[in-house]
Amino acid sequence: DRSEVLKTLSLGANDFLAKPFDPDELKLRVMNHARTKKLNDIMQRLNGFLEIEVSKKTEELQKALQLSQQAEYEISLRLGKAAEYRDMETGMHTVRISHFSRELAQLAGLPQEQCNLLHYASPLHDVGKIGIPDRILLKPDKLQKHEFEIMQMHTLIGGNILNKGDDFPVIRAGRIVAEQHHEKWDGTGYPNGLKGDAIHIFARIVMIVDVFDALTSDRHYKKAYTIEKAVKMMQEERARFFDPVLLDLFLTNLVSFIEIRTSFSDINENGTNPFEELLKYEQTIP
Repeated sequence: DRSEVLKTLSLGANDFLAKPFDPDELKLRVMNHARTKKLNDIMQRLNGFLEIEVSKKTEELQKALQLSQQAEYEISLRLGKAAEYRDMETGMHTVRISHFSRELAQLAGLPQEQCNLLHYASPLHDVGKIGIPDRILLKPDKLQKHEFEIMQMHTLIGGNILNKGDDFPVIRAGRIVAEQHHEKWDGTGYPNGLKGDAIHIFARIVMIVDVFDALTSDRHYKKAYTIEKAVKMMQEERARFFDPVLLDLFLTNLVSFIEIRTSFSDINENGTNPFEELLKYEQTIP
């Protein structure tokens, strides 16, 4: 009766035969259910195999993506070093800028993906110096007005070098940094006189850490300032040169940046600056 049918199905039965049953019908029904069970088993095994394959392919893609990002970073770092060799800046400058930038981006609350992107892109900030004549780039004295105007072109040259790279996140971000890292918070910077938040946050971050590293490093036109003097000079330019919020974050966490600077020092184990050694070597070449 109906109650027995419902009870049978509620116990988990897939099918049933009422008495008196037909042996041929019983055989056919059992064969159909056995076939269904076999197909279900095959599907489960296939799904398990596909899950393993998808996991393997996903891992391979992640490794390929990581390698691609690492390759972009290596290209970025080496392009930055090429610019350094032009004006004989400190040997670890681009590496420090890279780590400084990511640290400040993290303090500013940027998403981790953006922090990593800036870490990879920031070494490209001065790539445009490749296009500046040596007589200006290496001049030990103060630049004349027309010379400084030529020097300012390194931002646009950098942008042109990194142009049409929008398919590559690091190159795209590098172009922003190269073009805008000399824009000032009050709008008096170059090349486009951008002001305040109109300056991309990547460029605002790089400007702060680049100035800090420049002030505390030996250059061919000056000796390094002490940390105290560098900090005082930067505080005087708060809300004029620098984004005031980002500068406050930087100065509040200055110890972290000093630790990074110490970790990536320009001094070799023998106590010499590698770039000074390179200059001495070049002077011995006839």
